[in-house]
Amino acid sequence: GINDEDTIQAAIDYAYNSGTGGTVYLLSGTVNIASSSVNLATSSRLIGQGSSTVLRLVDGAEVPTNAGLISANRAHYTYVGHLHLEGNKATNADGDNRGIYFRTTSSSTIQEVIVRDFDNIGFYLSSSANNLLTGNTATNNNFYGFYLFGSANNLLTGNTAADNNLTGFYLFS
Repeated sequence: GINDEDTIQAAIDYAYNSGTGGTVYLLSGTVNIASSSVNLATSSRLIGQGSSTVLRLVDGAEVPTNAGLISANRAHYTYVGHLHLEGNKATNADGDNRGIYFRTTSSSTIQEVIVRDFDNIGFYLSSSANNLLTGNTATNNNFYGFYLFGSANNLLTGNTAADNNLTGFYLFS
C-alpha cells in the first residue's frame, strides 16, 4: 500500500505506550513510505529480514524537514537493524531526504542497514553520543553516506560508503 509508515508508527507507539519500548518486526517485502517518517521511541526496536525488507520512499514524496525516513529524536536505547532503505531520488524532488536521522539520541544501535539513493544524507547523527553503527552500507546518496555532527563517543565498525556524491564519511565534533 501507500502510507505504510502509519501502520509501523502505530505499532511502535503501541509498544512504547505499553511501558516496555517493544520490538516491531517487519517481514520481507516492500514498505511504501509516502508522507512522514517512522519515529522511534526510547527502547524501541525496528527489525527487518535483511536486504529483502525494503522501506521505499514513494514517487513524489519527501521526508519531513529535520527528520529521516527513520528518525530518533531524544529516543535512547533504540535499535534499527536488518533493513534496506530506498530513497528513490530519481522520482523525488530535491529536498532534505535522509535515510536515518538520530538527533540527541544515545546508547542506540544501527546494524546491517542499507541506505541508498537519498537526495541528502544516508546516515545522520546530530548531537548523539555512545551509539554503535555496525555493518551498514550507504550508497549513491547525493551528499554524504555517513554524517556525524556534534556527536561524540560513537563506534563505527564494518560500515561501507560508496558512490556518495560528496564523501562517504564526514565526522565533525
